[in-house]
Amino acid sequence: MDLYFVDRGLARQCPQLPASAGTAAALLDSRGIPDGTPVALDRQMRPVEPWCSWFRTLADEGKRSNTMRTYAYIASRLEDFLADRGSDVVSATETDLIAYRRHRTEWQDEPIVESTWDRESR
Repeated sequence: MDLYFVDRGLARQCPQLPASAGTAAALLDSRGIPDGTPVALDRQMRPVEPWCSWFRTLADEGKRSNTMRTYAYIASRLEDFLADRGSDVVSATETDLIAYRRHRTEWQDEPIVESTWDRESR
């Protein structure tokens, strides 16, 4: 899963877009998608669900861009871990999630402390 973040300024500067840059920015405006909203894409550049819908919900709730960015990187780490296990967030089991917690708090090269885990797991 690759992460991208909405940036109207970049959309206006990119002449390679299929639509005119003004149209791309206008489309973001008409859909009410704020700058900083994460977009998760697979290797074929298709949206990854349910992550894209969840990121949109965060934006609709008025989360700040830095908060959404933090959540997006947490989601990406979880998605990568699950992919290595042949799973994804939709089909993850309790065993997968327990293993992920142990990976983050015990097994990775630099384990995170419990307070960090508590923030990430909410």
